[in-house]
Amino acid sequence: MPFKFLKYSIYCALCLTIITLSCEREFESVDRNYQGGLVFERDTISFDTLFTSVNSIAKRFKVYNPHTGALNIDKISLSGADSPYILTINGERRKQFNNQLLFAKDSLLVLVEAEINPLNENLPFLIRDSISFQTNGVVQFVHLEAWGQDAHFIGDSILSCDQTWINDKPYVIYNDILIDSLCRLTIEAGARIFCAFQTEIFVQGSLHTNGTAEQNIMFTNERQDGLYADAAGQWGGIYFLEGSKNNELLHTTVRNARLGLRIGTPDEDTIPDVSIRNSIIENMSEIAVASFTSDVYIENSVIANGRDAGLAVLAGGNLTAYHVTIAGYPVNFFRQGPGLVLSDFIELDDGNVLIEPIITNIQNCIVFGDRDEEVLINLSGETQSEVTIKNNLLKTQDSDLAEHNIINEDPLFISPIEADYHLDTLSIAQDAGVNLGIPFDLEGNMRDTLPDLGAYERLY
Repeated sequence: MPFKFLKYSIYCALCLTIITLSCEREFESVDRNYQGGLVFERDTISFDTLFTSVNSIAKRFKVYNPHTGALNIDKISLSGADSPYILTINGERRKQFNNQLLFAKDSLLVLVEAEINPLNENLPFLIRDSISFQTNGVVQFVHLEAWGQDAHFIGDSILSCDQTWINDKPYVIYNDILIDSLCRLTIEAGARIFCAFQTEIFVQGSLHTNGTAEQNIMFTNERQDGLYADAAGQWGGIYFLEGSKNNELLHTTVRNARLGLRIGTPDEDTIPDVSIRNSIIENMSEIAVASFTSDVYIENSVIANGRDAGLAVLAGGNLTAYHVTIAGYPVNFFRQGPGLVLSDFIELDDGNVLIEPIITNIQNCIVFGDRDEEVLINLSGETQSEVTIKNNLLKTQDSDLAEHNIINEDPLFISPIEADYHLDTLSIAQDAGVNLGIPFDLEGNMRDTLPDLGAYERLY
């Protein structure tokens, strides 16, 4: 009984203390003479480049009352009459707030968003404003700045035949788009394509990306703020459908998708349906490049950081890969599969198994990463497959690959966790290749008579 009484007494005392403190705060007097001003967590709020007509994320900062007495903030407002910014305080969204009480040593959370109107400009433009805080006649400012960017907005549509996307403003894709059969989309050098979450690009006709070493073409996710800039799985990827042919990707980067390139173009010939040259396919939440019973040519390219695989050739098909660097060193996720997968079969969702011959010619490549096994060759034994893999540097436990390749020797990339796959001066991959008639590397540098393995030639 005494123990229960003691617990009850402590509980009552705590409740009384809380009530007393609450009453004291509720009736805390406001100091109308204090001239010391407020303290701000940040003096400038900056936004990454924002596409016009698209709401930004909310940036937040705190306002502190350093005084020993309560202060009344007479007015919080945006300075510009037509400001593209909007404030949220205590759950209310406005451009101006009056009489905000801030107790002694307390703080106020302010959220800022931006929606920038189009200006029909090709180049990014700077939008500045400020938030003014008026307290007892003292006026203080928090500055706002954002780069606005007009864009071409495309979404949920079948593209008209034979379009050309030029390098004037970025292209922002919402929902899915389709390049129809017998139609062609050409993308000029330097163009930037930003894809909203889960957006997929379907190609039933043909896609030509004409990038250059100086003006690369970029496919990436729409959100580029904070961690999203390097977050895999932020959009669907590019899907080459059955019947698609004559696809050329030149000096093109595809990143941060679920499946970077999904190639499913079975036909009766061995002519490449998709050719990839001097390109970078990286940072995918599933597979960077997945080919199903298709004909694919890859040259002078980097395929990096696919969670389930880097390059996967499944259910047969034809693959030629020269001077390709397949690397796996992600920093934001753990990989579940090897860098290179070659198989002449695949089990379908309905339980059936699709089996077709696989023919590969892989030379002067590097396949390396943070897993113990980076090469998986899985053949059924039921097809007349021809797997040629020679003059490469591979990380593998498959002793059959040791005869014509360098195995398990670190290529000494400059900084693989920073996606820099250039070779160090001591790399064993230097001068280890054979002349395949490809005189320039991914960046346009000339190879010597003893070319280096991988996409990059080491310059002395």
